[in-house]
Amino acid sequence: MMKKLFLLIMALCIVVLLVVTGCMPTPPTPTPTPTPGMEKDFTLLDLNGRSFTLSDHLGKPIVLCFFMSNCPACKSEVPHLNSVHQKY
Repeated sequence: MMKKLFLLIMALCIVVLLVVTGCMPTPPTPTPTPTPGMEKDFTLLDLNGRSFTLSDHLGKPIVLCFFMSNCPACKSEVPHLNSVHQKY
């Protein structure tokens, strides 16, 4: 009788363990980190009307800042960007 009770308890524990582990959410799959490199080439006009093509500046560090001329927060960035431009 004890042996049957022991086997029943063991079987019940195994079933509970399988149910609990089967109900656990699977961890999310990590998204791959993009590798640095040449992005899609594009051409834009600067504030002076000159064209800027990304591929013309290969090997050089580039900072692109898109802003509106009537945006106060954007205007506050301009002196900082100019100082970085002068420094580097």
